[in-house]
Amino acid sequence: MKTATNIVCVLLLLWLIFGGGSSSAPIDVDRLTVVVVEQSEQRGGLPRPQLAAIMSAAWTIAVDKNGGQWARLDPDGDLSKADQWIVDAAAVPRDSVPWLIVATPSGGTSMAMPADLPATMAAIEKHGGTP
Repeated sequence: MKTATNIVCVLLLLWLIFGGGSSSAPIDVDRLTVVVVEQSEQRGGLPRPQLAAIMSAAWTIAVDKNGGQWARLDPDGDLSKADQWIVDAAAVPRDSVPWLIVATPSGGTSMAMPADLPATMAAIEKHGGTP
């Protein structure tokens, strides 16, 4: 009996670790949505690979190709005329900038901006943004 309990506990833990326990999106959207929150005046202090990822057309093309929407957002910018999904993205709690938000109607992630383009693409692809 103890072995069966241990197996169930391990399976539950793996399910939680690999995303089974979280299916809520960081913002409410109707399609693939990717937002990079960054302060443009701080770009000079970012590592080159990370800045290249932020500015890359590769992820924006992938989002467009999948019928999604995307934005690069300065949290200090004027959002008075912005679409609601952009306003919602600006309000997502974050520990720092740059920050990456990937959302779909069924899930997503909110995380520190990955260090480079391959890691950024992997985060987007995980939620439906195939290249």
